[in-house]
Amino acid sequence: MSMRGQYFSFDAIIATVIMVIAMTSLVSYWFGTQSVIESRLHSLYSDASRIAESLLSPGSPPDWEKQELYAAKQIGLCSDFSGKLSKEKLERMKRLIGIGYSSAGDFEQNYAEIGRLLRAGGNYLVVIEQTDDASGVLYEFGKRYPQNATEVAVAHRGATLDGKPMRMRVFLWR
Repeated sequence: MSMRGQYFSFDAIIATVIMVIAMTSLVSYWFGTQSVIESRLHSLYSDASRIAESLLSPGSPPDWEKQELYAAKQIGLCSDFSGKLSKEKLERMKRLIGIGYSSAGDFEQNYAEIGRLLRAGGNYLVVIEQTDDASGVLYEFGKRYPQNATEVAVAHRGATLDGKPMRMRVFLWR
């Protein structure tokens, strides 16, 4: 009896096992890489969401805007926990880290201190804009993200200012 021409020879079985191992390794590597990328982006988005939620609080102490910045334990932009933005707190943030409002040296120092209070792992920008008409951005705090930022996460929250609906967006980037 001759063994020629049989498909399931020992060589074919070995080749199939090698192909299965190679494909399994490739798929495993692909999903592992995707998981690492997703966890990095998810972490950045989680931080942006946490910061957005903390900004919709009065802060600690609740009258931090009337004190020195180093006395604050948490920055909040609302007068209470109802989502009503405080004009005084917004104006204080504008003086501290408003784009185009504070001097360069003060801006960098205040930006770093507020970033520490917010526990922002990287750079941040907070934008508050009106949603019911074309007036657009009312307040912008922090640094604008550059075109070459590798990762950007945005958290959106709703609030009110003087009875008008506002959208607060918190950008974090690396």
